[in-house]
Amino acid sequence: MPNPTETAGAAVCDLFAQELKTPVQLDDVIEELPNIESVRFMRILTRIEDHFEIELDDEAVFGAATVGELAQIVAQPSSGTHV
Repeated sequence: MPNPTETAGAAVCDLFAQELKTPVQLDDVIEELPNIESVRFMRILTRIEDHFEIELDDEAVFGAATVGELAQIVAQPSSGTHV
C-alpha cells in the first residue's frame, strides 16, 4: 500500500506544475517558485482541495514553507475537513 505522504506529495507537485507550467519538487520553497503569486497559489490550493476532497485549514497551509510541507499537511487526516 502506498505511503499517504508520498502519494500526496506526487499529486501536490503535479498540481503545482500544472498551474505554474514548470516542474516542481517537494523541497522547493513555495515563495521562490517561478510565476508564483497569490492568485495562482489560491488556485493551486483550490485544486488540491478538489483533488483530495478536503477543506484545508488556512493557518496550517500558510505555515508551510515548502511544497513537501504542504503535501504533509494534505496527507494528515486531521489537516482539513473532508467534504
